[in-house]
Amino acid sequence: MEQSNRIFSKATFVGMFCTLIIGSSAGCIETQAAPASVGTVKHIKSGTLERQDGNAVWNPLSQNGAIHAGDRLRTGADSVAVLTLTNVGIVLMKSNTEYTVGSDPMNFKTALHRGYIWIKTALAHGAKLDISAAGAVAGVRGTRVSVLSDEEGVDVCTCTGEVTVTPKIGRNISVHGGMYGSIGKDGIAETPKQSKPLLEKMWKGENSRFTPCRDCHQKGKKGKANL
Repeated sequence: MEQSNRIFSKATFVGMFCTLIIGSSAGCIETQAAPASVGTVKHIKSGTLERQDGNAVWNPLSQNGAIHAGDRLRTGADSVAVLTLTNVGIVLMKSNTEYTVGSDPMNFKTALHRGYIWIKTALAHGAKLDISAAGAVAGVRGTRVSVLSDEEGVDVCTCTGEVTVTPKIGRNISVHGGMYGSIGKDGIAETPKQSKPLLEKMWKGENSRFTPCRDCHQKGKKGKANL
């Protein structure tokens, strides 16, 4: 009887040990589910578009490549890329731009780390898009808007519709169609102004900071995004 108990105990131990090993092995080979796709690369008009992986390594993306929730993307020098984000809209990234996409199309929180983006939204009813940049957050609810972020601060220019900008310091400002709002590097927002005088300076070559706007705004022509 004692021998039978010893055999049973040994068999039980072996069975439990095997179960533990098999379970651990299964856990080791199990991979995490890939982040949900939130869109695709519509095309790369020039230069390069890259995505940062979990090891902070930048890898190239190509046309029709998938964009996943939380992806941090960047364009190189003299590069232009166009993204299609499902139920969010179309994003134009100009050169030397870093941009992180969101995850939930109903509350799409993104970040512009540096550079210039232009967005034509296609949001569902009740959805919202936030663009965080140094010193401010631009709340978009269905419009066309560009955001520039550099060492001088943040500029939000609204083509159509209205964008609410929340600066780090002071009250929110509303930037209506045909106007732009500037937030200095100190986080303080200026009163929004008409964008036409700014464009006039750009056409005269007096304000190179807004050169990315030239693609859409050519003197004597109606503004149109070159997608």
